Amino acid sequence: MLKAQQNQLRTAASAGGLGKHAPMQNLSAPSSAVILAAGMGTRLRAVHADLPKGLVTLDGIALVPRSIELLLAAGVRDIVLVTGWRAEAYEELLTAKFPMVRCVHISCASTASSSP
Repeated sequence: MLKAQQNQLRTAASAGGLGKHAPMQNLSAPSSAVILAAGMGTRLRAVHADLPKGLVTLDGIALVPRSIELLLAAGVRDIVLVTGWRAEAYEELLTAKFPMVRCVHISCASTASSSP
């Protein structure tokens, strides 16, 4: 799919279809990603009162680990997980299963009242 999109962009660029923009060269998949997982997940509290929403499972796999696995499969090697509430749960997961992923904890009053 990515090759087809690259070809379409190159064709449009060479035909002048991209306006003033220069033709796109060397398109490639992103090498880094940021996963924002600092919310409290208040709407999911009835399902999982003690888990951050990124660790709620869907079809047997938690949401954040699923995202990390998909990113790694796509070739992304630099992944940063931004956490807030219950950061220690994410840190345990990363240490055990994804030691190559950096975990950045944001500690501020806004995460206590952030929207889910």
